[in-house]
Amino acid sequence: MAVLMLALALTGCNGGGNAGDDGGFSVLIPAESPDKPDGLYQKSLERLQSLTDVPITWEYMSDVDGASVLKMQIASGEFPEVYIGGIFQPSDISQFAANEIIIPIEDYINEKDTPNIYKLYQERPAIKAASVAPDGHIYTLPGLKEDMASYLENIMYINKVWLDKLGLDIPKTLDDLKVVLKAFKEQDPNGNGQADEIPLTFNLASSSDYPEVLLSSWGLSTKYGTWDSWLTVQDGEVKFAPVLDEWKEMIAYYRDLYAEGLLDMEAFTQTGEQYNAKKGASVSKIGVHWSNANAMANSDEYIAIEPLSADGKIKPAWRIHPGYIGTKDFMVIFKNCRNPKEALKWADKFYEIDNSIQNAFGEAAENSTLSKVGDNFVWNELPEGEVVSSYMYSCVLTSGMPCFLPEEVYGSEKFPFLPGQEEKKAVYEMYKPYLDDEVWPRPYYAVEEANRLSELTTDIFSLVETKRAKWITGAEDLESGWEQYKADIKRMGGDEMLSIYQGAYDRYQAGMPK
Repeated sequence: MAVLMLALALTGCNGGGNAGDDGGFSVLIPAESPDKPDGLYQKSLERLQSLTDVPITWEYMSDVDGASVLKMQIASGEFPEVYIGGIFQPSDISQFAANEIIIPIEDYINEKDTPNIYKLYQERPAIKAASVAPDGHIYTLPGLKEDMASYLENIMYINKVWLDKLGLDIPKTLDDLKVVLKAFKEQDPNGNGQADEIPLTFNLASSSDYPEVLLSSWGLSTKYGTWDSWLTVQDGEVKFAPVLDEWKEMIAYYRDLYAEGLLDMEAFTQTGEQYNAKKGASVSKIGVHWSNANAMANSDEYIAIEPLSADGKIKPAWRIHPGYIGTKDFMVIFKNCRNPKEALKWADKFYEIDNSIQNAFGEAAENSTLSKVGDNFVWNELPEGEVVSSYMYSCVLTSGMPCFLPEEVYGSEKFPFLPGQEEKKAVYEMYKPYLDDEVWPRPYYAVEEANRLSELTTDIFSLVETKRAKWITGAEDLESGWEQYKADIKRMGGDEMLSIYQGAYDRYQAGMPK
């Protein structure tokens, strides 16, 4: 209870903000405090208040594990009126809807009151279809950025300086990669006279550097965690990657790398801070890794390379974030909201281009990421040591704001490319032929499905993670343990789990415009 009280850190929350009948509404945002560059937070609030004629009462909560904290608050009967933040999973939305603590919003969306959202749904019906919950209602608003390159979460980077120094070609297959990694380990490519090179590394907790990226070499794309659940889709069939033969081959490949010292010995134990310290070393230590951008200390030494084939014959299948399909829960209205119509009219203004840009990338202000010159935006010079990709989160009210940015806005007179964005677009074009066209869409689940998945995945996912580490490090034998492992997952309810995922996927597909 003491931890909960500390975590809530709520300001001005009165269980619904029902003090007075001024026609306004209260908005809860995941921000621990107005801790932004001087004056910027207030400027954000002033801009957002200016989008409506009714008063807004702002409430704040800790953004540390915000979803869990807010769900505990709701369970105690303390509801916000409007929540903005994008921290809920589809299963949370279904749960809230079933308990009637959030309201459907489709009846408030029309050409007169919400012209921007109405137009978005009319011109891009897939966005509307992806937002429909299992009960047929819409409860949330999406955040949509049509810069497809930004959805490329994983890029394979290699130290080109090391390759050139050792006279090595860019690898094309996994066998090629092993040759390169061995040379990186044994031939001191960073030239410091120490055997401190780390041929290959990854970060289990990262959203872009996780080991399953390599599964693409066998023609499968997947991602860990409760959002994506190690699922992969093939010809409309949802499969659980950790029980497929390709998974076993990936584990065996990593096992061989680990045994030969070609994989970071700390890969399964290092913290994010330790991992980032290796990436930030003044003398390069890492040969190959994945990331969503070239963020190494010596970034000029590294280049992006095409996905590798397992054997030179299999075409890689590279995962890409599902985009608007998977990011649709940026705003919900709770049952005690005094004026949901005005709240939706207000939120509709978020989808105008100027507001969308500032919602997503920072207020137009002197000490922010952006400034506005006439009708257009320009990038500001940032404080020393800061980069836009991280600093902009200090310049927005919250990172989960509804917005809509069509592809033609990027690089236009209105809004210049982000620093590094043109490079990312070039990488995207390199990866485009390999992108998986059946990406897991993060669909909605019915309440009973979400509850059952929570029960099933707890033990199944734990087993997957445990065996992955033990097999790769040699603590247990892969060959003798593989069949029993698959049998254990089946015994734990693997077939039932997959059936629920398949049902949710089929509903999503049926709702998509043909």
